[in-house]
Amino acid sequence: MQTRSSLSLMLIRGVSLFITFCTGLTALVYEVTWQRSLSNFLGSSAQATSIILAVFLGGLCVGYHLFGKTSAEKSARRLIFLCGLSEIGIGIWAYFFPSIYRVIWKYGGIVDPISAFSLAWEFGVSIILIGLPTVLMGGTLPLLTQGLSRDASDSRSFHARVYATNTAGAFLGCLLAGFYLLPNFGLNR
Repeated sequence: MQTRSSLSLMLIRGVSLFITFCTGLTALVYEVTWQRSLSNFLGSSAQATSIILAVFLGGLCVGYHLFGKTSAEKSARRLIFLCGLSEIGIGIWAYFFPSIYRVIWKYGGIVDPISAFSLAWEFGVSIILIGLPTVLMGGTLPLLTQGLSRDASDSRSFHARVYATNTAGAFLGCLLAGFYLLPNFGLNR
């Protein structure tokens, strides 16, 4: 027979997995939107797409590493709180992204592609525009896994569920962004 706290944890985990699916979906909507926006600075070549993808994945990696290292010593309540703050930070960044983009466009603009400075500029603009939110995105999975795991043995299987759920949301988000949201609503909405 399951205890009340066990049922409560199962409910919290179920809700968290649903939210994780939704955040995976929005993360890839953001990524596709950011890639389209950054192509104005960098172009739409394979090199430009590679820079944007490298910064996106690099930010996820850095966030996963940083938040994973710091999550070991914190209480479950604190970890869930930090995960929520990270998600709020991502949402705030996404809300202000068009404004930040316009400022960089106005004062930085496009650098001559054959300039020696061009590659550094492209990486720099990408890091400025999508670095922080992707670090926060990368940090949410270890925070959530550590915060909702019963113990060390439970954390492996729960982490697999969190990761799979987030990736399923990301898959759907990529499809929605590319085939429905951007064609029907444009970049800024």
